[in-house]
Parts: sequence; C-alpha cells; structure tokens
Amino acid sequence: MRLLAILWTTIKNIVNNWRLELSLLLGLSMGVGIVTAIPIYSSGSLQDAFLRRWLASSDGRPPYSVMVSHWSRRGGPEITLEQYYELDEYLHENIEDLIGLEHIYYSEAGGLGINRIEPVREDLEPPESPYADISFMKGLQERTRLIDGRWYSTEVSEDEVIETVVDVETLEALNLLVGEEYIYWYPAPQGELSDIPVKLRVVGVFRTPDEYLNHPEWIYAPPFDHTFFVDKEVFLKELAGKRNLTDANWDWNWIFDHQSVRVHQLPELASALAKLETNVAQIMPETRLWNSPQRIFEYFSETARGIALFLGALSVPILGMVFYYIILTASLTVSRRRNEVAMLRSRGASAFQVVLSFLVEWLMLGGVAFVIGPFIGLFIARVMGASAGFLSFVDRRALPVSIVPDAYRYGAIAVGVSVLACLIPVIGASRFSIVTFKQEVVRSQRKPLWERFLLDFILLGTSFYGYRTLTQQRLIMTLQTQSSREALALLMDPMLFFVPVIFLLGAGLFVLRIFPYIMHFLSWITGPFRGVSWTLTTKQLARNARQYTPLLLLLIVTVALGIYSAAAARTLSRNFEDRIMYAIGADAVLTEQWSLPTAGDPDDFFSLFGGGDEDSRPPEPLVFEPPFYVHEDLPGVKAAARVLTRNVNIQVGGNFRGQGQMMAIVPREFADVAWFRHDLTPIHYYHYLNLLTRYSEGALISNEFMEENHLNPGDWITLMLKNQPIDVFIVAGIDLWPTLYPEAGTIVVTNLQHVQQVTTLEPYAIWLKMESGASLIDAVDSLREQGIWVSSVTDSRLQIVEGRREPHRMGFFGILSIGFLVSVVVTIMGFFLYTFLSLRARMLHFGVLRAIGLSVRQLISMLALEQVFSLGLGLIVGTLLGRLISNVFLPFLEQTSEFKEAIPQFMIVIEAQDLQKIYVVLLSMLLVGVLALAVVLFRMRLAQAVKIGEEV
Repeated sequence: MRLLAILWTTIKNIVNNWRLELSLLLGLSMGVGIVTAIPIYSSGSLQDAFLRRWLASSDGRPPYSVMVSHWSRRGGPEITLEQYYELDEYLHENIEDLIGLEHIYYSEAGGLGINRIEPVREDLEPPESPYADISFMKGLQERTRLIDGRWYSTEVSEDEVIETVVDVETLEALNLLVGEEYIYWYPAPQGELSDIPVKLRVVGVFRTPDEYLNHPEWIYAPPFDHTFFVDKEVFLKELAGKRNLTDANWDWNWIFDHQSVRVHQLPELASALAKLETNVAQIMPETRLWNSPQRIFEYFSETARGIALFLGALSVPILGMVFYYIILTASLTVSRRRNEVAMLRSRGASAFQVVLSFLVEWLMLGGVAFVIGPFIGLFIARVMGASAGFLSFVDRRALPVSIVPDAYRYGAIAVGVSVLACLIPVIGASRFSIVTFKQEVVRSQRKPLWERFLLDFILLGTSFYGYRTLTQQRLIMTLQTQSSREALALLMDPMLFFVPVIFLLGAGLFVLRIFPYIMHFLSWITGPFRGVSWTLTTKQLARNARQYTPLLLLLIVTVALGIYSAAAARTLSRNFEDRIMYAIGADAVLTEQWSLPTAGDPDDFFSLFGGGDEDSRPPEPLVFEPPFYVHEDLPGVKAAARVLTRNVNIQVGGNFRGQGQMMAIVPREFADVAWFRHDLTPIHYYHYLNLLTRYSEGALISNEFMEENHLNPGDWITLMLKNQPIDVFIVAGIDLWPTLYPEAGTIVVTNLQHVQQVTTLEPYAIWLKMESGASLIDAVDSLREQGIWVSSVTDSRLQIVEGRREPHRMGFFGILSIGFLVSVVVTIMGFFLYTFLSLRARMLHFGVLRAIGLSVRQLISMLALEQVFSLGLGLIVGTLLGRLISNVFLPFLEQTSEFKEAIPQFMIVIEAQDLQKIYVVLLSMLLVGVLALAVVLFRMRLAQAVKIGEEV
C-alpha cells in the first residue's frame, strides 16, 4: 500500500506540474536520442560499405562461408579417426550457437590427397599425368547427373575393391574405362618403405548440369579433375578406419545469410570466429578456418568504433547543452515547489524522503525517455545520413539503420546521469523547513556558486591551456613525415571542439558576471528617455539581472556554437571540394581516342591484322583530331575547352634549366570552363588569360623558376616537347594553376595554337562545364553516336558526391547540424519555460502596475523591451564569440591528415547565409515569445493578485 501511495502521489505531482514535467521529459528524450543516435549511425553508415567490401573479398564464393579445413602434411602430427569424429561432433553442436545464425547450406568433403595411380590391366594405356585423389563429398549425387554406369556401393566388396565414380573430366584426363580397376598408391607411413595400394573400380561417370555448376552448396566447385569419389561411410570406416589411412584432408563448410549480418554484431562475430579457430586446432592440430571473414569483421568493427568515438567527442557540447537545460528545468521545478518541500520537512518528512519522492518522479520520466529516446536517435541517425553540409540535406537513399543494443546501453547511462544531476537542487531545497525557507526568501540574494569560485576564469584559463596544446600539436605535425600523418584515423582532432566550447562557457560566464553592471549602465544611459516602459525595463534589468543569466548563457552558447559549427562544416566542405576541383580543373574531363592504324599498302589488306611478311613492321598509328565544335553542342554542356598537358624540358639560352609541366590552352575557352579560386593568383585570372590572348607566343611561368634563373617578363625560354622546341616569352609569373602542382615541376601555361603550329599534333583533353544536374553519360553517348570514342572520363561532381557519402564526413556534418537544431530547440523551450515562470512570479508586481494606471499595452512593451535587451545582448555576444573562436581555432583543421599541405591553400569560410539561418531562427523565437507573453499577460488575473497579495 505504501508503494501505491508513493506512486499515486508522484503521478499527482506530475499532473499538477505537467508543463514543467513535459519540458523535463522532452529534455531527457533529446539527451537519450542524441546519445543513442551515435551507435545507430556508426553501424548503419558502414553497412553498405561493409557488404560491398565483403562481397568483393569473397573470391566468388558465398560471402558468409565458414570453412573448417585440415590439410595433412608429411611429418606433421598424427591424426586419428577419433579426432575427426570429435571435431565433427563439436562443429555440428556449436557452430550455429557461435555464429548466432542458422545455416543455409552445409557441405563436407574429405580426401587422401593426390598420389600416383595405375591401371591393374597392363594392356590399358596409362594416363599422361597418372595422379589422382580419393575423396568423398556430401550432396554429390543430388547435384550431378549419372551419364554412364551406376553409383558406388555403400559397402566394400569381398575382394576389398572400392567402387568409385568419376567426373567426365577425370575420365578423359586419366584415360579411364568404366568397369576397370585401378591402383591408388597411398604414401608409405613414416618408418615404412613401400606405399600402400588401394584397389579402385570405376563403376560410373557423372556430369554436373549447368544449373548446378555455380550452386553455393559446393564446397569445391565442379568440374572435378583427377578425383575418384567414394561413399563417405566407405571412406571413413574402410579407408580411414580399417586401413588406418588417416593422413587425409578434411573440410566442413557452412554458409550463412550474409545479408542479416549488421555492423554492430561484428565484434562478437569476429571473437566467435577466433574462438572457433582456436578450439578446432586444439581438437585436431593443423586445422584452421579457410577464407575466414574474421579480418574484415575486425576492420569494420574498428572503423565503426572510431566513428562512434569521433561523433561522441563532437556530441559532447550538444549533450552539455541538453544536460544544462535538464538541470535548469529541474531547478525551476524545485523552485516552484519549494513551499511544498518546506511544508513536508516541517511536518516531519526527512530529507531522504523528499529526495526519494523526486527520484521516483523523475525515474518515471526517465523510463518514458528511455523508451522513446532510441526512436528519436533512429530519426537523428537518418537525418545525419542525409546531410551534405551544415543545415544542408539531400534526398539520398536512406541509411539502413536500426536500433542496436548499444543504443539502449548508452540510453540507460544518459537517463541515470541526468536523473542524478536533477537531484542536486532537490538536495539543496530539502534542507529548509517552512520557517527557514521564509527566512531565506527575504534575505538578499547571494552570489551564485560559479561566481564565488571564479569558474569563469578557471574555464578561460583551461581553454588557453588547450589552445597552447593545439598549437604545440600543430608544430609537431608540421615536422612529421607523410606516412605518420596518414596514420591519423580520424577526420580531425575532437579537441578542436572541446577547447572552443570550454572557452565559450568561460566567456559566457564572464559576460554574466558583468551583466548587472552593463544593465546599470544601460539604466543610467536611458534614464533621461521619456516613457514609463523604458524606465521600468531598465530598472528591472539592473535590479534583477541575475534572473536572466541562465537563459542568457544558453543563448550565448547556442549562437556562438552555431556560428562555429557552421564555419567548421562550411570550411571543411569548401576545402574538400576545392581540392577535388583543383585536381580535375573543371566539372568533367574527357580523354578521347585519337589514333587509328594506318592503311599501309592498299594491296596488303591483311597487314592491318598482323598478316604479311615476317619483316613487315606494325603500322604506325594515324593521329586525327576530332572536330571540337561537336563538344560545345553536347546535351547538358554549357561550355567546352581544349587543354593539352605535357611534361617538357625547359631551356634558357640553350642551357637545360629543369623539367616542367606545360599546359597549352585556348584562353577564351578556358575562361568559360575552368574552375579557379580567387586566391590562386594575386589578381583575377582573367588578367593572365588576356595576356595570353594578346601575345600568341606568350607564356605564364612559375615565380620560383623566374627568381632562380633571374628572369623577367619579356625574356624568352624554350620548351622541349619530344625533342621539338617551342619558343615562348614570359608575360607574367604565377604560383598555382588548376591541375598543376609545384612539386611536380615548373608550371608553364601557354597558347595551344602556338604549340600546334611548331610541333606535331598531340591529343589534348576536353574540359567541360556542365549544366546543373546534367548527366555526363548523355554527353558521352552523343559523342559515340558521332564517331568520337571516349577512352576515359573524370567527373568532379561524382567525386564530390562520393566524398560527401563518406561515413566520417556525413556524420560530422550531421552531428553539427543536429547539434545546432537541438540547441535551438533547447533554447526556445528554455526561453518559454523561463519566461512563463517569471511572469507567474511577477504577477503581484504587474497587478500593482496595472492598479496605478499602466495599460496592458505598456506592460507588453516593457516585457518586449526586456526580451530585446537580454536576448539582443545574447545575440551580439554570441556572434562576436562565434566569429572569434572560428578565426582562432579553425586554422588548426589544416593540420589534419586530410588537409595537411593541401593545394589550394586551406581557407576558412564563414558564409553570411549561415549567419542568416541562425538569426532567422532565433529572431523568430523572440517574436513568437513576445506574442506568447502578450497572450499570457492578457489572461492573467492581475486584479486578483493585488487582492491576495501573493503569487497566484
């Protein structure tokens, strides 16, 4: 009965405070959802890649094939038939339990090994290769068709001749005859000199029908060459048992459904396969798993673990905000019910009983959050799979995600930690009786704990130390070799998100420390202003500044973290795309077939196909140039350009000065097609193209080469292309040019027409600028229809899309987008909740103001100004801090393995449209909040509050 009473009291408390309890439930559910989304996403994002890699590594066999093999060797450990039976029994009893699935197919085989054979009759022609094996195989009769004779007997004849059947391939290869007898010479055991003869009689010949040639149940695929097949019982009882021919090979093969394997199961499956291999080797030495998927299981389980750790680190700031919101909501709940708590303490309830009542109440909410949270996590994981940038989502195929066991494990931990944290304000409130509580209320407010212990300065100092650590890591990575940098497994260091968040918290708390002084200054500035609303608003903010600090901190962190997340996502996305575009140069690049064999002697037609005299040489290739205008009219193509890229030797004054990369272009075409970032050249690249247009023999050359050789614009140099001189003069110096890298040699850009005039015709590439959404396949098909054959295609758009699908990158963009959206939701919920409770607490104040003559419109104006001042300050401070940490911490991204020494140079990107998204969301929140305040204010019973003199 006592338990029922506690539950009933708890339910009544939840119903009476349903708004606060609902807010707390939403916070708990979001926390559980974010925590559970990480293992769900890390498993689902790798599922397709895992299956593709697994299928590719299966060598044509069914992927989930667990094959246990024992291969005997001369001088190896002696194997007994009892060991075979023990291993066979162990496998059949345990393998499905270890794997966790029921098998689809099972097959088994055994053999004595390939040894010498000879016919019994001396008049029979011996085979050219007189070697064969004696084997048995499960399912042989079911999957083959007998074409001559009969199947072998399951018993050994009285003359101890063993009946066998052979494949057609074996029959022909060994010159066998049905009904004839042959001797198989089993190698002599150690210590003996003569081999052991095994007399065989061929009683039948079979062939494998076409429909069974690739059947997955075959342990070894047909045709079966040089093999005599016998009955399994004859093999075991007669050969291995009675004759003790145990130096044999044994194979068991189980096939399971690979489609049912999920990435989150891989650690257990890899461990099970390792255990299986250990156990079978203990039962029968030199037995192992053949073509086991254990390694690929371990690889993807490690990859999934790395993604989970990476996303977990990135989600810590988000979880911190949700955690802060949960504690804030719990504090508001306890604050509203402090009268009730004090009354219970005065009536004899112990502090433990008070804490226990709240614990039961919030455990019920936690239980609900634990149930619905994983489904929120499932939705978040799907959204992460559709992310293509910060707050950018595409309609790609949904990830094959499902709720994994780790999700419930992490969800339970999140609920437990959150509920325990919520009890902190309860413990503080349970110390007061009704008398001590009233005394505490009338006392002047003490400074909050964080302000007394200088937490803001501690956090700022910690963030400075983190910044120094990142700086040192940057210096160390600069000195590392390329191979060690490539060993970095993660896309970036999670410290890049820990340290900025610590700085944000420290800076935000410091702003809250000086917030009262700012409000006093604002009150002094606006004192001369006319209007009651201005005066009352500034006085309220100055006298009760700490009332707004919890919401203000939430807003500052939300805005700043949103700006930093947007800048980080935009920076990584832009630099990744720029790296691909620089390497390719345009939307697409086509390489076409330019050569055909020459006609040679018209009378010698067969010379085209390698005929003719022995002294005749292969025909020289005939190079022809496809018409260029065709490319400009291709479907989906905006513009096309001819680009010739070759390695050349550079001479100055007839002396060799090094090797270079020559790009020959048509400037007008290149301007319409090429990708070019503004910082690749000090001035717009059109200026350089105009110089090439003006001077047909002009060339752009690397500034470094000009400095080393003391060259200036106007000086002549010679480019040697296949021993053909190309004289050009320098019109300007450059450092970078699309597709050309300085470490590969000096960069030289010149005119294609000039190169073609002084050299033999060289095949050039076609660069294309595509219309948005246009398919390159249509353009290639159109060229083929016109007789132009494309030998290779490079599509930068496809590479960018494939890169965005990489699990680390999708997860990174997704967690940043989800994190910002969650922080906005938390801020909005905190704003409404805090504002509503603040209004309830100030009803007497508003009632007095109404009684002395203020209109409802003036009250609404006062509240609106409060929100504008407080939230406006949060927006301004959050924006400044967000841009500050973006400029301070984002340069460290350049030191990651993905962007280290990348060309073009790493660039920090802060897009105005991202800031607009953040401001639109938060300003919409402010507008809706003011409207909600107006509605609540109209509905409040202010006159009744004045009569009662208390809060209502």
